[in-house]
Formats: sequence, structure tokens, C-alpha cells
Amino acid sequence: MRIIAGKYKGRRIICPEGKTVRPTSDMVRSATFNILNNIVDWENANALDVCCGTGAFGIEALSRGVKFAAFIDSSREAIEATRHNLAKVNEDPAHYEIYSNAVENLPAARRQFDVIYIDPPYSAGLVPKALKSLREKGWLAEKPIIIVETGEREKIIFPPEFEVRDERRYGNTKLLRIKLV
Repeated sequence: MRIIAGKYKGRRIICPEGKTVRPTSDMVRSATFNILNNIVDWENANALDVCCGTGAFGIEALSRGVKFAAFIDSSREAIEATRHNLAKVNEDPAHYEIYSNAVENLPAARRQFDVIYIDPPYSAGLVPKALKSLREKGWLAEKPIIIVETGEREKIIFPPEFEVRDERRYGNTKLLRIKLV
């Protein structure tokens, strides 16, 4: 896997072996950032990578100039991979935080995030729980841009304060842009 654009463009990042972490393909990550580039002011945004896996989304956001990024995952392997990848690109630790938490049991937020990428294990039922926890614990900025990655056939019942604004398919992956209403 490589970083697609920005100051870390072309740098390789690792993915743990085995089935614990499912990395987002370069095609889907590229599509995600193509969607976001038209609506995000990277230099004035905080990015949150939920179920971060390798940390690729957050590192890509840092590469594009985001002010601050946070990474959340409950998997020890994912947290270790994210730490390794951040060290590999030599990102300043003052620009990020890593949380080893289950998405349904988050601590109170230390800051709010403008851009949120949620990529849980497909069909695990974590998206509604993550959204509820993020909102209740103060992680969401006033008008956050939320992207959810799911399997193409996955059906999600969103909490009533969230609605799908856009849906795109890439192979067996579906990207949903979610709005807080």
C-alpha cells in the first residue's frame, strides 16, 4: 500500500498479515479522497479514522495537510500497524492521537472532528453504534463530513439524526457520505 497524494505521496505503509485487518484498496481510498477534495478545506480540518486498521485514511489526510488526525481501533494489531506507519512517514506526534477503544465505548472527546472515516469489519453492525458513540461523546464538529465504508450488500439502519447524502459503489465496496441532521 502507498500514500496517494500530498507530502507523503508514494511512501509505503504496512498492513498486518492475517485476517485481523482488512485494508481499504488504493482504488477506494483514491475515490474517497476525490469525493472529499471538493468539500474539505484540509488545512483547517481535523480528521478522524475510525476502525483505522493500518491508519491509511488518517495518514493520507495528514499527507494532504490536515491540522490534526486521530485514529481509533480496538485491535492491538491495527494500533501497532498505525503506530508503525506514522513513524515510517515521520509524522510529528503533536499532529495526531491514537485511541485503543471499541467504537461503541469511546471516551469523551478532547477535540471535535470535521472529517470522519468509518471502516468497521463488514456486516459487524458497528456503524450505528459508532455514530451514536461519536455524537454522544462529543467527537463530531457542528457539520461533520462522514464517510462510511461497507460491503456492497450491507444494510445499515442509521440513527435518526444521520442520513445518507450520497452512495457510491466500487467493486464489492460501498461508500456512503453521511450527514448529521
